[in-house]
Amino acid sequence: METSETGDAFSSAPPRFFESLPYQRIPLWLRGLLLAAIVAVGAFVAYEGATRYPDTRPPAGSELDLRVAQVFGTPQGSIDGNVTGDLLVERFYAVDVETGEHYVADILKGRVRSIVTNDHGDGGETHTLLLDLQNMTADRAFYAAYVAQVAPPDPSEGYYLGLRAAAGVSDGFLINYDGYLPDKRAPFKTSDGQSLDEFLSSQSIDEVSPALIGVGGYNYLLSSTSMFPSFKTDFGVRAIFVSELLIVDTTARKQAATYFRLLDQYQSAQR
Repeated sequence: METSETGDAFSSAPPRFFESLPYQRIPLWLRGLLLAAIVAVGAFVAYEGATRYPDTRPPAGSELDLRVAQVFGTPQGSIDGNVTGDLLVERFYAVDVETGEHYVADILKGRVRSIVTNDHGDGGETHTLLLDLQNMTADRAFYAAYVAQVAPPDPSEGYYLGLRAAAGVSDGFLINYDGYLPDKRAPFKTSDGQSLDEFLSSQSIDEVSPALIGVGGYNYLLSSTSMFPSFKTDFGVRAIFVSELLIVDTTARKQAATYFRLLDQYQSAQR
């Protein structure tokens, strides 16, 4: 009796997959294809389960280029998502300590070749722009004309002293001065609400020392000609200044057209 009950129990169990098919009548080659298909589907499901999850990693590659361009790229609203070939410019907002006059000046740091990321192992990453400086000083007049046309400073910020170019062959420069990529560009404002003009006018050149001023993660650099004497040599002003980093686009369609038009004019004038 026990044997009969046990047999009934087994006979009522759901049939296994292959037993529900006329498997014995399937040719051996077709059985192999079915088995291979099942294995492939299982591998695909395992892969999807392992890879399809929210990506919380910091941006890299073309995504990193886009993020950097969105924060530092200029002219704003007219850039592409690639910083390779663009110009890294440090823009200085200065007050003459002798006259109180406000000025703006640019130093061309170089042409961006690539971005190098340094992983600190604690989830934090810093980024360095690798720069090409070849022929920058020799072609300074061309670059000065280009930057003045596509990324001029606001006249309300002070009289524009123009652009000088860094000398050398290659260089590296930390993004945002400290290497950390902020979420967005932020206009200058101190923690107690001072504007840029108010802040600069309240400083003493004898007391100023280089310092980063962060505004929501976006950094400005405070310094003076006492710490950075080449500024006075280049621009003829003894000053206190705050600077920021700009990446002047050269590869978006509109900027590229301006770039090559000015380059043609510059080369024609050199002949």
